[in-house]
Amino acid sequence: MRSERLKWAVAAAAALILVAGAAVLLRLYSEHRLDRLALDEAASMNMDGIEEPELVYIFNSFSSSSGNTGDPERLAEIRARLEKLVSDDGDSPYSARSKFSLAEIYLLQKEWDKGERLLQELAAEQSPVGGFAEDELQALLAMLAARDAAGGKPILLEGSVTLDGQPASGVYVVLRKASDPGWVTRPFGHYPVAVTDEAGRYRFYGDDLSGEARPWQAQPGEYEVGVGMLPEEVEGYHLVEPDRPTVTIAYGETGRYDLSFAPRIGLVSPVDGDLIEGDRIAFRWHAVPGAAYYQLSIAALEPDKDGRAAGSIKSPLEERWTGTSAEYRMEDLRSRLIGYVKRQGTSKNDFALGTQSILGVVYPGGQFVWAVDAYSAEGRKLTSSAAHRFDRPDRPHFHTPADGLTEGDRLVQQQRYEEAVAAYEREGGGDRTLRALAAMALHGITADDPGDPAKALAYLERIKKPSKQDAETIGYARKQLTGTDAE
Repeated sequence: MRSERLKWAVAAAAALILVAGAAVLLRLYSEHRLDRLALDEAASMNMDGIEEPELVYIFNSFSSSSGNTGDPERLAEIRARLEKLVSDDGDSPYSARSKFSLAEIYLLQKEWDKGERLLQELAAEQSPVGGFAEDELQALLAMLAARDAAGGKPILLEGSVTLDGQPASGVYVVLRKASDPGWVTRPFGHYPVAVTDEAGRYRFYGDDLSGEARPWQAQPGEYEVGVGMLPEEVEGYHLVEPDRPTVTIAYGETGRYDLSFAPRIGLVSPVDGDLIEGDRIAFRWHAVPGAAYYQLSIAALEPDKDGRAAGSIKSPLEERWTGTSAEYRMEDLRSRLIGYVKRQGTSKNDFALGTQSILGVVYPGGQFVWAVDAYSAEGRKLTSSAAHRFDRPDRPHFHTPADGLTEGDRLVQQQRYEEAVAAYEREGGGDRTLRALAAMALHGITADDPGDPAKALAYLERIKKPSKQDAETIGYARKQLTGTDAE
């Protein structure tokens, strides 16, 4: 009997040891599994919020940018972490996302073959990448495949990209339908995209469109052609205006469209934040070979809600200059109002009007940057001093003293428009005041205010020394009232 009890005790102890051992192993496995999941999820989340390098997209009609200045050290850290995760075995639900994120980094760093291999693996595995990335996966594979001859597919469009006559390799070339009113800042999956080869050449091939056409497939139609580049690649260069603004793609034909960048124009003065105290301002710049004439533009650096300089829309000046200098009367620039600008932010209270729309191209107490464009005798823009990226210089090219700034002017700069109108009414009937009141009356001082042409016309007709622009604005206000052109 005693031996039977001993046998049961030994068996029970062994069972307890097995259970405890299994529990320990299960706990260790679970911790490893959870650690793997946590690492994969962290890598995926980090990649989703990563400060990826900025790309500047440049078309003849506009420029845009995506990403930001980025953090190279953080990008290298994320790359190393993702490479470790991808090299480890595992069936984590985040594995596909990690692999896709690593491929994105390879492409950003122009390691095309590495990125393509990962994307091909994902496509072969038919792994869910998640959300929009499914379409983006196919778009990126199509873009990378177009680097080489595409198995006898017809070439619909080809061309080259050059920087000062030298081939620009590894540049994204994007097709945007000429009829498209908008632009998606990250084009992959939305537009046909190709990559230039070592000789700076690109090609778009005809795809099998027996099924439903995808946005990233080149199709017959009229397109605007642009490029996507890192800021440091395009720094110091400006797009030469193409021979034609768009290109037509048609089956059975091979179109050609070349894009070239020329060195930017060097500015001489003012460039060092000079204070312009006199009644005139002189601009000087370096000559451009082959330029027949030059035109200037000026933008105000207006403070945002945080007090940082945020550039406004630049105001082109109509005069043509055949030399490398220009001079303007300050009063003349003050009397020119640029197109009325309304900026609506993310909230109802985040609203602002363009100060140059009310106070003129150059006004007292303002900070400004300027640019010059060079043109051929036929009117083709050869280059510019302006950068394509959207950031602004840390300090202005010039600024003006606050002498002559009225209470109404200050309230406009503070974005207190109702108070500005009341202050201008108290100030009397000077031409500057009447122009400011007319601008705000004509177009409105809130996002949903359509304006009052009759009130604007009453202000405009009181101006004692009307300018050419005043006369044009009067004609516009009368047309708004009557629906017809009026003298």
